[in-house]
Amino acid sequence: MLLALLLIASPAHAPHTPIQCPRWVPNSDVQIPPGVSYEYTPTEEIESRLRCYCAWVKPLERACMIDFSPTECIAKTHAWIDQNFGPPMPPRAQRGMGRNVIVNVHTR
Repeated sequence: MLLALLLIASPAHAPHTPIQCPRWVPNSDVQIPPGVSYEYTPTEEIESRLRCYCAWVKPLERACMIDFSPTECIAKTHAWIDQNFGPPMPPRAQRGMGRNVIVNVHTR
């Protein structure tokens, strides 16, 4: 019960509060109201997530760093990125060099 009250009373930029991005109508500044469903196309979904990152997540991170530990704030941002875009690719050396194979097929 106390934890629930703490989360409700915490500011949006606190490291332990989840990031809740608003959803926008594509190609506009109109936010989709709560309870209204809109089916994004795959491209619109990616654009919406990028917009959320630029307009919502990074400003929350900057505000968080004023009042809280920067490492906690950056970890919160990285967790949001992992959840919404997936984990980053490992460095090229760890992925392996890969091989290009050319196959020539002849028919007779």
